[in-house]
Amino acid sequence: MDCEIQHLDKNMRYRILIINGEQYILDMERSVWKIIFPILFWLIPSPVFKVEDQDIVEQLKTAKKEKKVLG
Repeated sequence: MDCEIQHLDKNMRYRILIINGEQYILDMERSVWKIIFPILFWLIPSPVFKVEDQDIVEQLKTAKKEKKVLG
């Protein structure tokens, strides 16, 4: 099994998983229970979504910068 995890810039919640050439989005939600009891990261399953469209992965990898208008 070939597996790779890619971290996204400025996005702590999601990871890109590549398993045997197929891409998935891993949702690493920050639950209060997982902060209090870190062992729950390994005991409670995290949602994973299969990505069929490469454009979705590219949009997640590209960090969006919004300009704030002061005035």
